[in-house]
Amino acid sequence: MTIKHSALSVLLTLLVLLSSCQHLPPQKTDSETTAQTAEPSKAQPSVETHISSPDAPPVYTDLWQRIRAGYGLPALSDAQTKKQLDWFISYRKYFIGLIPECQPYLHYVVTELAANNIPLELALLPFIESSYNPSARSPGRLSNVGMWQIAPITGKTFGLSQNKWYDGRKDVVASTDAAVRLLNKMYARFDNDWLVAIAAYNAGDGTVQRAINANKRAHKPTDFWSLPLPTSTQNYVRKLVALSKIILHPEDYAFTLPSIPNEPYFVTLAVSKQIDLAQLAKSSDISAQELKKLNAGLNGWLTHPTTPYLLLAPKAKAELIDSALGALPTLAREKLHDHFIEQSDDPSNKTYKVVKGDTLSKIAKNFGVSIQSIATENNINKHQLKIGQVLKIQTME
Repeated sequence: MTIKHSALSVLLTLLVLLSSCQHLPPQKTDSETTAQTAEPSKAQPSVETHISSPDAPPVYTDLWQRIRAGYGLPALSDAQTKKQLDWFISYRKYFIGLIPECQPYLHYVVTELAANNIPLELALLPFIESSYNPSARSPGRLSNVGMWQIAPITGKTFGLSQNKWYDGRKDVVASTDAAVRLLNKMYARFDNDWLVAIAAYNAGDGTVQRAINANKRAHKPTDFWSLPLPTSTQNYVRKLVALSKIILHPEDYAFTLPSIPNEPYFVTLAVSKQIDLAQLAKSSDISAQELKKLNAGLNGWLTHPTTPYLLLAPKAKAELIDSALGALPTLAREKLHDHFIEQSDDPSNKTYKVVKGDTLSKIAKNFGVSIQSIATENNINKHQLKIGQVLKIQTME
């Protein structure tokens, strides 16, 4: 009896041990272990992340963390890059002051770059191009416009409408889409070299191609550092590299970056009728200037009379704005339609023919300028308007 009981106990113990072995992870072979340990460890930026599951990608609560994690440009350091780094340090307060201005747009730009496998350092390009100002305009007859500083011919090439109502180069969504496509085009053309692609974005692909051809004829390398590019273009690329260093390790340069939530700032709402942004802002209890900045693609306060428009609205007030849109009355078609006169070479200089029912106040509101600016520009007072009178309008772009 005792012997049988002892044998049964041993058998049960063995069965338990065999069962538990089935849940142990398989042991790595020598080749698998060697393959894993042979890969050099890569230094990564320090970021705080929250992992929802072992297979899920990291979720970044702060947008700067997400940008750092998406870096893809080579680490560079030379005397000229150091000079650009020193420039940013000298203007530290100015740069920090720009961050609240860029916040409405930065998340969208980062998301679009990530979706197109573009290094996230390039989300910093609009800082260099325009201080992240969608309404920025370079000096000159044929101005580059918008936060990506897109030239008129480039805008047309990438399908950005430019008319008396709207300029897609200033539209945050449309211009970012064009910039992403242009950057990827340059990257593919110049042998998947991002530094050369960035140089081409600045100087034009023709300038870069001529520099490459010259080096090939001279049997010289054709990497970015070897190309005989304009000094301004060399500094442009180095400035981006320098700024990316600061964003990567701001504490090393006494920069304190205000946190930006890693979430969309705005949403898009389809608009099928002509609307007045100022009227919409008043109806939805939102700052008219904030709404106008988000919709910088509009040359005035009105959308096109017949063309549908994609309105950018702050996410926090999207439902309120969407509701207000439905309640807005249909604008009188003659309000501005067909009463523009051909613009001058400078798109900020517009002319307008006065129609019945116009007042200086109404015209100023529609163009987004002050009454005084129109009166001063045309040497008139508010009682001197006449039907058919042509006014000069200097818009604030």
